[in-house]
Amino acid sequence: MLQQTPYGASAYRAIGIETGVAAADPLGLVVMLYDGAIQAIARAESHLLAGEIEARGVYTSKAIDIVNQGLAASLDRRVGGALADSLAALYEYMARRLFAANLREDRAIYEEIRLLLGELRASWATLRLTKGQVESMRVAARVGESTPDGRMHEPLTVGGVPA
Repeated sequence: MLQQTPYGASAYRAIGIETGVAAADPLGLVVMLYDGAIQAIARAESHLLAGEIEARGVYTSKAIDIVNQGLAASLDRRVGGALADSLAALYEYMARRLFAANLREDRAIYEEIRLLLGELRASWATLRLTKGQVESMRVAARVGESTPDGRMHEPLTVGGVPA
């Protein structure tokens, strides 16, 4: 008989995450970082409510690491200019607030940062979707144009059916 273990579920989850990371575009990776930080904060909050100090600290640290080493570290201030600078300041604020939430055992601070991350995540997800739509329109606009070597672009088809 097959026995379910938490290790099996963790293995499947890890494979799913690795597959998602390998297949994700840069904007998709940013959205995944937001998801990870939001989930870590939600777990820290649940451990706060349960009085589990060590586990709360582990998940708070995980959220801080994602904010600092994932989101903030991925900013290109040279290209992003003022927007990247503003995001960097916001990420620094979030990391400080998460540290304070853990230290003070303050659920309201966890919620504040989780909601901020959720709003930013939604913006990045919208940007990703919009970028994908623009890319699709570019491909569609090229149909019927000639390529640099003089050939015509062929319409997109899936199984012989126009897409």
